[in-house]
Amino acid sequence: MNVPKHSFICWIVMHRRPLTRDRLAKMRICQDKECLLCGSNPENIDHLFFECEFSKECLKGVLEWLKIGINKTNIEGIWRRVTRKAKGRCRRSIIKAVAAALIYHI
Repeated sequence: MNVPKHSFICWIVMHRRPLTRDRLAKMRICQDKECLLCGSNPENIDHLFFECEFSKECLKGVLEWLKIGINKTNIEGIWRRVTRKAKGRCRRSIIKAVAAALIYHI
């Protein structure tokens, strides 16, 4: 199970290269650094995936649905934990696809 655009965005996030608003502001492409999802903090990779209330709720819901308990606070640690937690090749593929879709949609 592999959706190419999800895999590509995951690769970008894992290499900490997404074009967040703080990076765009440093490049002078946009002026506003505020998170588009919550509007309360500057949007950087850590905020976007772990501090933003919207994305925290999304992550919490997906992890509960997958029955995976995780207390990691970085994307790489969560990815490793999620993929190790899965028993069997099919379940691992499904969990990777769900995680990639979540990262893509955030």
